[in-house]
Amino acid sequence: MIISPSQVGKIVSQWRNIYGLSHLSLKS
Repeated sequence: MIISPSQVGKIVSQWRNIYGLSHLSLKS
């Protein structure tokens, strides 16, 4: 399975969004 840098960027941004939302929900 070959992953291109562009795909990695998309995955990272998605995970950052998910983690950010869960982190905010945990804080509130």
